[in-house]
Amino acid sequence: QGWVSPRLGITFEVVEKELQLYRPDGERFGSFVEIIQQKEWERQRAEEQRQRAEEQRQRAERAEQEKEQERLAKQQAQQSQLQAIPKLLAMGLNGEQIAEALSLPVETVRTVING
Repeated sequence: QGWVSPRLGITFEVVEKELQLYRPDGERFGSFVEIIQQKEWERQRAEEQRQRAEEQRQRAERAEQEKEQERLAKQQAQQSQLQAIPKLLAMGLNGEQIAEALSLPVETVRTVING
């Protein structure tokens, strides 16, 4: 058994030529090397978490960009359909035929024709 500090309640003990310190509850204090290793492990974990968060942010950003590209492509396709209406009218098709050919509601075609 080692020496117990009356004020601190800490036990000092020499084990295999190495000083060991124990808390009042009996748990051993970590050595300098153990504390450094623990800090390095915690630093690595924090870095891994930061990298995961950055990857997640980048995935979300890519998903948002893809969503915007899809929206723009859809908008462009709709614009192309609307621009085709006068050309189809000039070819002699009526509103219902144009609506069917472009898969548009008849009301949309009529709005463009009358607009």
